[in-house]
Amino acid sequence: RQFKVPIADMGGVQEHIGRAAGQALIVRAGADLVAAIVDRHESPSVLSAVIKQQATDRGRAAFQDAMDVMAGSAICRGPSNVLAAGYSMNPVGITVEGANTLTRTLMIFGQGVTRSHPHLLPVLRALEAGDDAGGFARGTLAMAWHGLRNAGAAVGRALTRPRSKADLPAYYEAQLNQLAAGFAAVCDMTLVLGGALKREEMISGRMADCLSSIFLGYACLWWCEQQGDAEGLDRLMDYALTGLVHEAQQALVGVATNFPMRPVGWAMAAVTAKWAGPYPAPTDKQVQAASDVVTHPTDVFAAFCQDVYFSEDAGARLTMLRDWLPEAARAQRLEQALRRAKRAPTAEEQELLSRVEAARDRIVQVDAFDRLGVELADPAYVRPALRPYAAPAAKVAVALPGRGREAQSEA
Repeated sequence: RQFKVPIADMGGVQEHIGRAAGQALIVRAGADLVAAIVDRHESPSVLSAVIKQQATDRGRAAFQDAMDVMAGSAICRGPSNVLAAGYSMNPVGITVEGANTLTRTLMIFGQGVTRSHPHLLPVLRALEAGDDAGGFARGTLAMAWHGLRNAGAAVGRALTRPRSKADLPAYYEAQLNQLAAGFAAVCDMTLVLGGALKREEMISGRMADCLSSIFLGYACLWWCEQQGDAEGLDRLMDYALTGLVHEAQQALVGVATNFPMRPVGWAMAAVTAKWAGPYPAPTDKQVQAASDVVTHPTDVFAAFCQDVYFSEDAGARLTMLRDWLPEAARAQRLEQALRRAKRAPTAEEQELLSRVEAARDRIVQVDAFDRLGVELADPAYVRPALRPYAAPAAKVAVALPGRGREAQSEA
């Protein structure tokens, strides 16, 4: 609480919690979908790279938001600090097993365009053969026709996509379908660079961003369908998918704006169809709604607690945060009712308020230790800051033999 108001109801805090909640849904959905694909004995090499890069990068953003919310309790190391270990570990995931910069700028789009394009591989094989002019011509014409169809689909879907969110899953599926067609069309156009494409790493990185956002959008739709009518899920899904379609479109716009062959860049701008209606970033109301979903005992909160380790010690901070959330919500509703009724709580009501206040006071405490480090091994050791103050030794001038100057010496 701050100023007698729960910090989860403050707009500045809601901004951090809402972003972290959206990242949690996106990463959870993407990881579960890739795991389901692997369970079917498939080897999604490109999607594995996508989820590795996106999960660790979005995890970093979520940790930063969590640090802002947890404040001092996130920097005072000790058993009550629930963030420090993960915050320290996250850079390891970012930099090993294929650093994220390498994964984003070279692997995701570089491998994906070769593996998934229906006509590129035959063209490459014709070039490797050296004497297959017919195969090269057929492949090139097929690529051109494929690109025209994708461009037409992108523009057509942009003009006909639904604008109403009455059916939330259908609305976002249509937006993702339009962005997927735009991505495919832009992908075809990037191939005019030939071998130089691999040196345009910023272009490749933006294409990877677009592909990742589209995949994660479909993953969120799939995951939310698996959860059924979970309380609060529609609000969190709306926030997360609004951000994903915005990110995907901005990535395509960035490719078109920075493409080195400007006439091709203008063509890209036409098929990205931003003129048909840009996708805005999430609004403040969507952020607040996403924050409320995970700061109240909803079905989404319970789903996020699955596959998370909680200590059996009821006094462990993470366990307390999980166990006391329903009680804190009850106490908050009770306080609001008491203020409206302008009456004092009954003995039973006061007992609930007191228990919640005691738990809240314990949760916000930071770890403190009487002795640390060397002090534990040497009981006689006194930290420099606690040692008795000793005045510095006085200095006197002393003449040095054979020299025309004086030196300072401690008395």
